[in-house]
Amino acid sequence: MTNWTPSPDLPLWSASAQRAPSVAGSPTSAAAADSLTPSTLNELQKRVLEFIAARPSTDEEIADGLGISPSTARPRRVELWRRWLIVKDGTRPTRSGRQAAVWRKV
Repeated sequence: MTNWTPSPDLPLWSASAQRAPSVAGSPTSAAAADSLTPSTLNELQKRVLEFIAARPSTDEEIADGLGISPSTARPRRVELWRRWLIVKDGTRPTRSGRQAAVWRKV
């Protein structure tokens, strides 16, 4: 595991970016990225942040609570973490019984 820490200077969405980030070489990931606009990303980030603010949550709880795919919820949560808007606040078990990070609003 690396000791990387997020920078408050990292943008949630770069005005110069051609599209949202996607997995290299994945046509489905590229198509999903192409379907997003800066305002879409910001709205999803806002929904995730509001959910976490109301109740510190795991990625699984965020996706379930908002009714969105985990592959949509987790990247939005990572973007919020990179901006120091949320922090890890312990762990708790998921449905599978494995421990997952609990995220809370700063």
